Amino acid sequence: MTLRSFQGGVRAKTVVPARPSVSRWRGLLHGLRGNGFVRGERGSSLIEFAVSAGVLMTFTFALMEICVAFYTDGMISEAAREGARYAVVRGSTCTTSSGGSCTVTAAQIKTFTQGLGYPNPGGGSLIATASFPDGDEVPGHRVLISVTYSFPIRFPLLRTTALPLTAQAEEVFVQ
Repeated sequence: MTLRSFQGGVRAKTVVPARPSVSRWRGLLHGLRGNGFVRGERGSSLIEFAVSAGVLMTFTFALMEICVAFYTDGMISEAAREGARYAVVRGSTCTTSSGGSCTVTAAQIKTFTQGLGYPNPGGGSLIATASFPDGDEVPGHRVLISVTYSFPIRFPLLRTTALPLTAQAEEVFVQ
């Protein structure tokens, strides 16, 4: 590369030594800077904030989803216990104060357990089943309540899947 300069009114030719070769990418970046595309590090903190805020928000919402799943697990456990309690106090010898029968069937236990009205923050479906492992609902025999809940996991940009949660409660008939 040569430069021409004026020295004392006489035009002189000055030779500038060539720069050592740099990597291709550095040369490309230098060319972009010269054209005004890249101007130092202005705006880099905005990009760093956007990336880190996205990661932080992802972890925050994942933690919230996990907390709702744990709450829902406690809710279905309580529903199973309440269904079992409902069944044991209404065994085959249950009578009302007016002398009528208040015995319960598996269908009534299922309807009661599913209709308890607990909040459903997960938006899933609760399915209850009642069975009598000893064959009937006489005092001293058992009732088994199983509650299954399909907890939908909703996470942005991922396929929605369901986490099956189950709870069981077993009690002995007292009446």
